[in-house]
Amino acid sequence: MPPRIVPTLAPHGGKNQPPATPTGDARTPGKPSTPATASDPGRESRDRLAAGGVGGTAAGQASRDRRAAGGTGGIVGEVAELIGRYVVMPDDAQTVTAAWVVSAWMMDCWDRFPNLAVTSPEKRCGKTRLLQLLELVLPNARSVANVSPAAVYRLIEAERPSLLIDEAQSLVRRGSENTEVLRELLCSGIDRNAKVVRCGGANRDEIHEFSVYAAKVIALIGEPDGVVADRCLPVRMRRMTGDDRAERYVSRVVEPVGRAVRDKVEAWAAGHKDRVQAVYDGLEPFDIENDRLAELLLPLMAVAEVDGGGHLDTIRGFADALDGQDAEAEKSSPGVKLLAALRELFAVKRKGDGLFLSTSQLLIELKGRTEEPWLTFTRGQPITAEAMANLLKPYGISSVRNEKQTARGYVLSDFRDAWNRYLPTPSEKAV
Repeated sequence: MPPRIVPTLAPHGGKNQPPATPTGDARTPGKPSTPATASDPGRESRDRLAAGGVGGTAAGQASRDRRAAGGTGGIVGEVAELIGRYVVMPDDAQTVTAAWVVSAWMMDCWDRFPNLAVTSPEKRCGKTRLLQLLELVLPNARSVANVSPAAVYRLIEAERPSLLIDEAQSLVRRGSENTEVLRELLCSGIDRNAKVVRCGGANRDEIHEFSVYAAKVIALIGEPDGVVADRCLPVRMRRMTGDDRAERYVSRVVEPVGRAVRDKVEAWAAGHKDRVQAVYDGLEPFDIENDRLAELLLPLMAVAEVDGGGHLDTIRGFADALDGQDAEAEKSSPGVKLLAALRELFAVKRKGDGLFLSTSQLLIELKGRTEEPWLTFTRGQPITAEAMANLLKPYGISSVRNEKQTARGYVLSDFRDAWNRYLPTPSEKAV
């Protein structure tokens, strides 16, 4: 069994390494030089791009500062710098996105690989621009929209692409069979052995298996629902302000630069695959509450550990921040809110694990907590016994009859496990 490797979190470091640009044709000695704009109209722009942006302007300096803040050094730094030229995004998300791109070149190294969810609250926040950049540097990138589930799993099986799905708002709208199946593919497709089974052949009597494991990017306005989001690394884009600067994206200029970075990522992945695999096999995940997130970040951690450049620190900060957000979001779920409220109500009685409180008594107490949603919980009306039972059922808690068989209600001891798992910090020692 390989030794366990605990990642070393070091300060950011490394020198700026801007993406390489294709060199122009060699000049013939003794021959008059031809102005770049005459022989190659895009060459001057590409040279300026490689030199660090738009010359000495404030926009160029802001762009360089933003790329430096996103973390430089190593192959992850080169991808991050390319992204940072054309989109404005949080620095940690820039580094995480770049590490995800490099990891996507070694898909057969991982047991699980996260989807990337590029979201924004409104349009014109840079989602499509980011997808354009990712398409330049990902392996076998395929940009699709309004795709059917059947096309997705056949495409993955045939081409092993990196899928970029733009305008994926339909994923948050339940109802259609296609949407539900596509959501299932996105959720299960993070596992390397995930497959779908379908009937095929001329007579539809043959069983065919299709792999659904692939690198996938979804871009949408709003947030994916909890199940899809739990399998994604979120990249939350925001609309630019007057203080933000990004260089203009000109495909004729940017695509050669992107292809050069892509070639370097491909070469790096081929040359470091064995080392990355060894690190991954023995890597300890981050010590955070969200164990799924900790597992999904392992490929990025392995790449950052081998690549260096201080990116592991940034990924750790991203994990901590996201874990905190998840904890806050969980507190706001109706089920967890109800568990917290009932813990406080049971604590007031202070009679030990055998304490029984009737459903009618609990409903009266809940309606009196005016700062919580129970007074208008059921379609604008107070929470009902049925609604409370439905909220508690997923936690393994059901109502029972009291010893005299005169009322239904809940026993404190039945809540212990759920409180320990979902409310780790008791509010009352007596409970």
